[in-house]
Amino acid sequence: MDKEQLNDIIKVYKLLGLINQDIDLDSFIYKYNHPREYLFSLNLHDIIEIIIIFILIAVLLGSALVFIGIRKQWILTKTNLRDEIKQQKLKIDEQNRTIMAQSKMTAIGEMISNIAHQWRQPLNIISLNTSKLETAILLNIKISNEDISHISESINQQSQYLSNTIDDFRNYFSADADSMELFKLTEVIENLDGLTKDMFHHNNIEAVAGVGDCSIIQNKSLLVQALLNIYNNAKDVIIDNKIKHKYFFINVQCNKNNIVIKLKDSGGGVDEKTITKIFEPYYTTKEQSKGTGLGLYITYEIVTKHLFGTIEVENKDYVYKNKKLMGAEFTITLPMIS
Repeated sequence: MDKEQLNDIIKVYKLLGLINQDIDLDSFIYKYNHPREYLFSLNLHDIIEIIIIFILIAVLLGSALVFIGIRKQWILTKTNLRDEIKQQKLKIDEQNRTIMAQSKMTAIGEMISNIAHQWRQPLNIISLNTSKLETAILLNIKISNEDISHISESINQQSQYLSNTIDDFRNYFSADADSMELFKLTEVIENLDGLTKDMFHHNNIEAVAGVGDCSIIQNKSLLVQALLNIYNNAKDVIIDNKIKHKYFFINVQCNKNNIVIKLKDSGGGVDEKTITKIFEPYYTTKEQSKGTGLGLYITYEIVTKHLFGTIEVENKDYVYKNKKLMGAEFTITLPMIS
């Protein structure tokens, strides 16, 4: 509104007789519709507060940017670590597959050696009997029916022995590595006896077994393989150390929670400085050409990762048949799985 225009209107209204008094325009005009004037003044205290506020905002923004940067770097690092762990796991898995393959080849070599030992005597007997028949035919010597029957029975018995030996080793190698079954520990010891008796007999090692009436649900084939490695290791130690009194003991005890298998030899024990390394891969006390260092490592892997048990080793002094002996004792503890 313009006061000059309003004054002109008031004068006209007076002339027309519409109003008879002056109007106070300052009270007539609605003052709150007037444009406001703001006076902006700052003192030193206000300036300091504004500076502090800007500093705080800058610090908060900087902290946010730093946090975002750190988090981004952490996420990248975490991703890289995850990828690195994945690569390392693949690498370890590949190494384990290689080790298992090498162990299998070593086991096959030992099995072939065991088969050769176990077949030698039966083959000699069969050869001897066939030589008797051949000699009798060449020299025109009359052979009685009783002698022929005896020779035939002997050849048949030895042939059955050879066949059973093949079955033992075939069952050992063809068993399903993932199968679980209920079996008695006496069956395992019998299997091990069938696989190693000729090897022990050939090296004059006496095996002494004490097995309770224990049954367990486990992978029978893997348990046989784990124990067989300890059998073979004990045989090698006794032979390499030229031990006079050659013994190998296996004892099995059970309760409602677990089964404890103890295997002990008379091979003189393991050096206390290296006994903690005995389950490491490629670690061996044998000559380079005689050992791969995989047998006990494979046993450790089987017991701990596949049979869900534990295995420990310590040196033991003991007396057997009035003889003071010393050797390594392996203790395998397996849980009862229902």
